[in-house]
Amino acid sequence: MQFYKIWKEGTAKGVSISTWFLFAIANVGLYIYAQKYDSLQMIVGLLGTAALDTAIVVLALARERKERNEAAA
Repeated sequence: MQFYKIWKEGTAKGVSISTWFLFAIANVGLYIYAQKYDSLQMIVGLLGTAALDTAIVVLALARERKERNEAAA
């Protein structure tokens, strides 16, 4: 929902980038800790979520950069 909100509204206001980044790190850490590297459920559930969290961070950073550039212009 957060990814969609950022994409649709075109702004990253109210998004905690550090929190989403830490969620991504936590999901990767949990995947490693679980040691079920060949389990499809773990790959999709943890690494898929980590990828989505990372996508939110990247999109939010891109929107913030765009907003800064527009404000400077």
